[in-house]
Amino acid sequence: MKKTLTPVAILLLVAALLGAGCDVADKRVEIRFKFKPGMNLHYTELSRGSYKVFYGDSLAQDMSNEITKDLLWAVDSLRDDSAARITESMTYRVQSVSNLDTAITDSTRERKELILYIMPNGKITDVDFGSEPATRYVKSYLDQGLPVFPAGAHGQGYQWTQTTAVQLAEGPVEATTTFEIKSFAREQGYDCVIIGYRANMVLPIEASREEMPPKEQVNRTYEFLGGRDNITSTGHIYFAYTEGHVVRQKERWILDGNRNYLVLKTGDTSATRIAVEYDVDYQLQRVAQN
Repeated sequence: MKKTLTPVAILLLVAALLGAGCDVADKRVEIRFKFKPGMNLHYTELSRGSYKVFYGDSLAQDMSNEITKDLLWAVDSLRDDSAARITESMTYRVQSVSNLDTAITDSTRERKELILYIMPNGKITDVDFGSEPATRYVKSYLDQGLPVFPAGAHGQGYQWTQTTAVQLAEGPVEATTTFEIKSFAREQGYDCVIIGYRANMVLPIEASREEMPPKEQVNRTYEFLGGRDNITSTGHIYFAYTEGHVVRQKERWILDGNRNYLVLKTGDTSATRIAVEYDVDYQLQRVAQN
């Protein structure tokens, strides 16, 4: 015999569906990092995309790249102001194929380390990435691109904007990043708040000789005058609000940069343009406590 829903059953079903929708709409959570000394967060990151270099109007390089990273966030200590000192150890491998000549391939593997001081609301208070110019570049990138979580509990649809003043040679500009709580979801076994974002970053690159090897400084034919990177990134962060850490981040990352040089022999200046586009997937693999 064919079964049908009775009017009462239909009403109960509709009420249940409406109730489920109200649960999401009314849900409010506080978003805070909950780092503890001895905590180790292991992540992997996969980036696929293109890297192009232009000399004037000429396309000099056109590479298809795949970058795989293994990252460890080791929480070393907590300061009195609640900032967590985190050592990020990163090992990455870049595999490249030239789109201009497919016979040209390259594979490199490197390891780098970055020291971060992060407040529970996500604000980066200090950075150490080796040389002073590199540290200032990374600090500016993090200040502009990473969220500083608002105080209090918030739900779906809540938005906030972060504005950063950037000093360029031609004058100050403002970089803005907008964030919005899109929804809530279960991701990799964690209850997560999903934060959508769009970042428009402006990063000055300082003129510097200190990173050039001594032999190149003696025999160099040009001097680096500095440059600028304009970076647009759009994506979503999956944040485990009970445990207090990032579970996943997926983004589209686009860089349009320029590098300016002085040719020492002639006194002329030359410019190089860099165009980079990547799709990035950053995922938590495991959490351990020492």
